[in-house]
Amino acid sequence: MNRTRASVLLPVIIFCLLLCSCFSDSGDRRLEIQETAVSDHAGGLNFSMHPGDARLYMIYPSVDALSLNLVTAELSRGSLRPNLEDTKYLDRISYSPDIDDSFGRHLFLSDDRFHHILYIDREGEENSVLKWLSQTGTDDTWWIDAFPGLSEPLAAVPEQEGALQVVVSEGTSLSLYRLQPEGQPLQLASTALSTGPLQPAGRTYVVRQGDHWAFSVYDVRSKRLYLVHPGQGTLEIEPVYTSAAVHYSTILDDRLRILLFEPGKSKIMLLDRALIWDQAADQRSFEVLPVTLCEGTSSVFLTTYNGRHLFLFNERVFDQREQDTYQLSLLYPGSNGTKYEKVVLVEGDADIQGFTALKVADTLYVLYLRKDELTLLSASLEKLSSQP
Repeated sequence: MNRTRASVLLPVIIFCLLLCSCFSDSGDRRLEIQETAVSDHAGGLNFSMHPGDARLYMIYPSVDALSLNLVTAELSRGSLRPNLEDTKYLDRISYSPDIDDSFGRHLFLSDDRFHHILYIDREGEENSVLKWLSQTGTDDTWWIDAFPGLSEPLAAVPEQEGALQVVVSEGTSLSLYRLQPEGQPLQLASTALSTGPLQPAGRTYVVRQGDHWAFSVYDVRSKRLYLVHPGQGTLEIEPVYTSAAVHYSTILDDRLRILLFEPGKSKIMLLDRALIWDQAADQRSFEVLPVTLCEGTSSVFLTTYNGRHLFLFNERVFDQREQDTYQLSLLYPGSNGTKYEKVVLVEGDADIQGFTALKVADTLYVLYLRKDELTLLSASLEKLSSQP
């Protein structure tokens, strides 16, 4: 079932990490960091952050109000501190304070003209409705469409004229629909699942290039990470890895990269291969590249800066008093290009429950949850390219 393969020769120029033996904590290269409180009340785990129009869009579920909220931050050139605007209440999404891990799951999509938010409104114990909020870039009003009968969306991509392609899990099948404003859902494809109903855990990630797209999702029932490839009249479901509920998928340097945390081995791994749509099914093996040892990791992120890979993850470590310390760590290549170093962006005695991150120009933005409060961290990466 596991279709990965180990690489015999690891790319030395990138991965001289090898289980923490090749990097050290860099105390002399502290990054310039700003932190900004985003929520002043308890937030849920299913939060997200998205770039657009020199802004950041941050969406989170409020545990207190049982609602989905939006915070917009304006980015200013030369400043690490974004200008946060007032929190916008989007919709009440649950009838009951007894929430579960799915509370507040949503998808945010954006193109040149529209912003979209998809989520499930649990109006009652037996009544859930898929809702779709849409907004043009020049209009402050969010328009809402409701689709009773459709289940929680797993992934989506925008189409022309404000339409969406959306994948949902329906019993023992995955189905692809086209949604149009004020229209009825049109089913484009459906594929049966051999392992039974999908039970997603963690985040899903869409990867796109041109007209092709796919998404990664971890299934609790089968304990597998899958890549789902929507196609003409079908959805191809490709098993990728086990024990990868914590993962991040992206395309870098025209290659598919999946960074994942393997809890049984307390190890972060990187899966690497050519683009999924450039190869036949029997040639889709990944190279499996070890990154580092760590414990207690709930989120990972991968990006590049000046052509070099950066690895971001949260972890639990033991301090000199043999007590737990929780930190947000960044691995980056040193000046010689082979030895990786680690810098700690956040640390303390409170667990970092999760984070999401993105890079805009020379700045790394990290939205993280600790003690049920959301904080936006802005870190300048310019110092990483300077000589020690």
